[in-house]
Amino acid sequence: TRVREGHVEDDVIAGSTISVWLDMTNHQISHFLKSSLHKAYESFTKRAMKACNRHENLVQIPVHFQEPIYGEMNTQMVGYMAPGIMITIIFFLPAIVTSNLMIADRLEGVWERSAVAG
Repeated sequence: TRVREGHVEDDVIAGSTISVWLDMTNHQISHFLKSSLHKAYESFTKRAMKACNRHENLVQIPVHFQEPIYGEMNTQMVGYMAPGIMITIIFFLPAIVTSNLMIADRLEGVWERSAVAG
C-alpha cells in the first residue's frame, strides 16, 4: 500500500520494523554483522520488489560505497587475529620450552642430581 497509495499507518510501520541489539564488545565482528544484515535485507527487498513487478531500485538506499582508496572492501578476519596469535605464541613459548626441559631432565635423572648437588 505504501508504494501504490503513498501512505501507511504508523502501527503497520512499527510492526514491520526489525530491531537488532548487537554485542559491541568486538567492533570488527559487530561491523561485519551489521554489513551482512544490511546486504541480506537489501537483497531480500530487491527480490520482493522484482516478484511484485516493481523496479528493484525503489528499496535501495541512495548511498553507494565504491572501491576504497586504501585497503580492501572485504577484509579477512585473519588480519585482525594475527597480532593476537603472535603475542600468544611469544608469551607461551618460554613456558613450553622450560616445561619440556624440566620434563626431559627429570626423565634423564639430571633433575635429582641437580637437587642433591644443590
